[in-house]
Amino acid sequence: MSTLRYILGDHLTRNVAALRDIDVHRDVVLMTEVGGESSVVGFHKQKLVFIYAAMRHFAQSLRDEGITVDYVRLDDEDNTQTLEGELARALTRHRADGVVVTEPGAWRVRDMMDGWERRLGVTRHGDVRR
Repeated sequence: MSTLRYILGDHLTRNVAALRDIDVHRDVVLMTEVGGESSVVGFHKQKLVFIYAAMRHFAQSLRDEGITVDYVRLDDEDNTQTLEGELARALTRHRADGVVVTEPGAWRVRDMMDGWERRLGVTRHGDVRR
């Protein structure tokens, strides 16, 4: 089994806490473009294009290091358009036993993550600080 390292769109640095102790032979980085988040926050379309481009570039840089990246694009047919929905799908795809995520900047996202153990049955390996 693997651990998912869920990287959010505002955590695009190799030094982010969720990646510091990654096991490149076992862990999978999960990155998702989800419409549900962009509609809640109300980003300008040009800003979204910039964020998604930066996410795709960062995902490729991780792959270039030999890290396995599961990247879900906004227009992927099965995209649930939510962070939680995409985590649930990835847990099944990778038969992961846990998730590591850097503490999000938004309280709303933090509150959602607090229910992952109960709703998804996944062990959250702490909220690692930025």
